Amino acid sequence: MADRRIVIAGGSGYLGQRLAAGWCAAGEQVVILSRGGRPPPHGEARRWDGARLGDWCRALDGADALVNLSGASIATAWDDDRRRAIRLSRLQSTFTLGRAIAACAAPPSVWINASGVAAYPDDGRPQAEGGPQDAGGFLAQVVREWERVFSDAARPGV
Repeated sequence: MADRRIVIAGGSGYLGQRLAAGWCAAGEQVVILSRGGRPPPHGEARRWDGARLGDWCRALDGADALVNLSGASIATAWDDDRRRAIRLSRLQSTFTLGRAIAACAAPPSVWINASGVAAYPDDGRPQAEGGPQDAGGFLAQVVREWERVFSDAARPGV
């Protein structure tokens, strides 16, 4: 029997698959929330769209941790439609996960939400969490909005 249940939203991507493999090898129960229909190589899958609450929410109730890696890939050309998808996929999934956690009788005690370094200036110096987020550009704005949605969704005890 697994020691802990860890839910990975967007867990079918590069990083999510590696986290799932490691946690499964360590004996943890891993639940992958994914828009795709194919089973993951590690863990069990729950289908979600990142926008609506559904059956997948049951995986969060009583889970020990949630890791949110959701978001449309940035490794492609960015036309206006792609920019909207990049932004919306991150903000909406984080907001939806916050709603799901708020509805849990036993919410996960840990919620790790991916973000990005694009909000920090790229001046060659080390940057610290909480440092000035004064970089410009599209991704910098997305990161600032994403972190604001995450902060607004934070719950006591999580």
